[in-house]
Amino acid sequence: PLKLFKHSDLENALVRLLQDRAQLDGRPLPPEAAEAARNLQATRDRLMAIKELSPTMAEAAADEFIGYSNVIERLEARFERLGVELGLSFTWKDAWKPRSRSSFEDLQTERVGALINAAAACAYRAAQPSTSPIEAYRALQRAAGCYAQAHDLVKAAIWGLSPRWQPSSLTGDVRLEFLSAMQATMLAQAQRAVHAQACADPAISAKSRRLSAAATQALYEHACVLMR
Repeated sequence: PLKLFKHSDLENALVRLLQDRAQLDGRPLPPEAAEAARNLQATRDRLMAIKELSPTMAEAAADEFIGYSNVIERLEARFERLGVELGLSFTWKDAWKPRSRSSFEDLQTERVGALINAAAACAYRAAQPSTSPIEAYRALQRAAGCYAQAHDLVKAAIWGLSPRWQPSSLTGDVRLEFLSAMQATMLAQAQRAVHAQACADPAISAKSRRLSAAATQALYEHACVLMR
């Protein structure tokens, strides 16, 4: 399932802040800056409207969530406090328990939510009957990478001498243990796709198939330990 999120007026907050900076320099706000803020808000609103995935749009949704995460990463680098200066609150729901939600003021919560949704879309794409084993492998590897990035962002936000997020305020789907378990599950599923491809290829020897099966089993066992 996707992490659903609430509206946040990112466009106007960005425009106000950029106008203040432009005035300090004695210049008007460049039109392209206002247009970029408008386009970012449009992207966010479009992604917010996606409530569930379908076979026809899952891959495009994954691309767009990853693209949004990349834009936010470039944007947050322009702030001293990762976007807290915007004065906004970004609220994302737990993908598995939507009644649970968390709100943070820095832009990294946007990246975490977008990466988790990208992973969900990749996994959904891999699970479709029309997806070939090699396509499934690539999609699941991509999902694992998204979970790994989300894990690193959350870890940086809750660890250290001055954590920005309190662990107790996190929803269950973004806690480090769960993100690690989901990454391991995606890697196990990816290896399973490799094994399925090996079994379907008559040129692959029985020994290679056994090695592939053993590797798949080991990854699933690791994922099970983390899930428990």
